[in-house]
Amino acid sequence: MKNWNCFFAVLMASALLGACASQPSTDLSLEPSTKMTLADKLREKRFVIEGPANRISNFRLSGWNYVDDYHVILTAGVRDHYLVTLRSYCYNLDGAFRIGFTSTIGSLTTSDVLLVESPGGRADRCTIRSIDRLSRIESK
Repeated sequence: MKNWNCFFAVLMASALLGACASQPSTDLSLEPSTKMTLADKLREKRFVIEGPANRISNFRLSGWNYVDDYHVILTAGVRDHYLVTLRSYCYNLDGAFRIGFTSTIGSLTTSDVLLVESPGGRADRCTIRSIDRLSRIESK
């Protein structure tokens, strides 16, 4: 009888935990979602996508700007800006000390990888999915 009581208690606990796990979460806030699209994030930084780029000459890279964990803006020279989209989430991109890259043909292409150095000195490899040329939004 004691085994049946223990079995019944475990069964009930499992059922209750399962019911809790399957409850949909509800957001009780009345504010609209603050999730920004990529276009919104770029507009906030005063950029718009112009079109795809085949490569960026690596000797021209002069800076970078974090957009989100999948996107980074690379600056080439003084006026050229490129949006690099990564194949997957790039850990520590938002707090990176430095960004480097692999280059097999003397230019940054979709065959290359961003190397993201995190505060601990570890370098994460983030594979490039696409490269797009950006245009600055002119001030009105």
